[in-house]
Amino acid sequence: MPKPGPVPDAGWCLLPDACASVTLVIFVATRSLQGERDTVNTQGFVNTALRHATETKKARYEPASDRLSTATRFGGTPWWPNGADRPCCDRNHPMSFIDQISLGDVPGFDSADQRLLSFHYCEDCAREGQMSFGWPDDRGRGYDLCFLDPTAGSSDGHGCVAHDWIGARDVSFESIEEIPAVGDFDEELDAIVPIDFFSYEPPDFDEYSPLPADDVYPGLKHVSGTKLGGHPSWLQNPDWPIGTSGERLRFVAQLDMVLCSELAWASGMAFLFAAHDGAEEAELVIQST
Repeated sequence: MPKPGPVPDAGWCLLPDACASVTLVIFVATRSLQGERDTVNTQGFVNTALRHATETKKARYEPASDRLSTATRFGGTPWWPNGADRPCCDRNHPMSFIDQISLGDVPGFDSADQRLLSFHYCEDCAREGQMSFGWPDDRGRGYDLCFLDPTAGSSDGHGCVAHDWIGARDVSFESIEEIPAVGDFDEELDAIVPIDFFSYEPPDFDEYSPLPADDVYPGLKHVSGTKLGGHPSWLQNPDWPIGTSGERLRFVAQLDMVLCSELAWASGMAFLFAAHDGAEEAELVIQST
């Protein structure tokens, strides 16, 4: 009977079975992969990731008294032009105001752009089983995204015309340089990711937090909560909307499950996109876990 030899790093070896016949045992090449990954220059990965980093504005928000404003805001009363109809869905439900984002606040857009990207959503449709997940929209638009120019006239002064699921929030921002989420790594980054990247826990790790920490690896950050600009924190495969030009729309903002805990996507994220070349194209993508 042959004697078992030492287990190689990857491949196979011969072992006796109970009937003294030789059985071929295939070993998964995990140790080989581990060895290759362990030799990766970790600082090289960090430096490469930082070349892909871009500015995002992490949102900090808290409940506030409702007041009319032309600034970036979540919930409460929207700025809406006088004389224009408020958004309704195809089933004639008044849509709920979710947010308005001053494009001048969004990294990558012209800081002098005073237009608002206004977002309304039909929660009534969602609760009746007709939830819209945004682009590509094949079930009728249960949401409205439009560009408004508050310098062109006055607000209609009608306040909230549908239920406010978020509540008025004051918002402030912290600028952070963030790397893409793993789903958006290009081939260069994907080829040199260290094994411990996926198991890294930052010093302030909180297992009870509904959102991952911003520190995703020593020297690298990615904001997974509500933010303006930067890189989307996809919960599923990346799903970038394509504009009429054939190019991807630019990422404007994401709204997390903490801010939107009363909405249909409370277990997920809403992502907003818009053209950045002056074209008035905007889209919504909703992903849930």
